[in-house]
Formats: sequence, structure tokens, C-alpha cells
Amino acid sequence: MSGWTAGTIGLAAPSDTVGRHPVFAAGAVVAGERSFVVFPLADTRGLSLLTLGRQLANAVGDGWAPLITVALLNVEGRTIPVSTYVSAVAVLVLKPPALLGPTKESS
Repeated sequence: MSGWTAGTIGLAAPSDTVGRHPVFAAGAVVAGERSFVVFPLADTRGLSLLTLGRQLANAVGDGWAPLITVALLNVEGRTIPVSTYVSAVAVLVLKPPALLGPTKESS
């Protein structure tokens, strides 16, 4: 929760300066790239029970994405398909802001 609050406050100024779509797009790109760093940690058994508990809470509260990633991991037995899925979703997230166009007027 504190990371979300810090992110909201820290990204408010860039959002006001360049517009919310570029900031949103940058977040999607970072999420996609980060998945190739974070998910392979599961292969090293470097995840703690705290992280597992958080992921279970996300599965119950945040919808299908955690269930899809676990299914991909179970079927494939490796994390690259999970990273690919997260990156594909990040690319899909970029489409609506691109279709809406800029929200900040050019000066």
C-alpha cells in the first residue's frame, strides 16, 4: 500500500507535465520488462512465504491474471511463458491510451 501511495504522489507531477497517457504507457512498459526479472526468481526458489501470501491475496482479489500465470507455470514448468503473458498484457494496455489521443494540450 505504501508503494502505491508513493507511486501516486511521485508520478503526479510527470502526469501533469507530459500527460497521463505517456506516464501510463511507461508504467506498462516497466511492468512488461520487470516480469522477465521477477518471475525467473521463482525458478531459484527465492520467493518467501510472505510473497506467496501476497500472490494468493491477489488471486482472490484481483481477478484472473494470477490464475493464468500459475496455470502457465504448471503447464510449461518454466517462467518464460509467464513473462511473455505479462508483457503481452502490458502491450494490450498501451492500446486504449493510444486510441484516445493526447489529453494535454500542446503549448
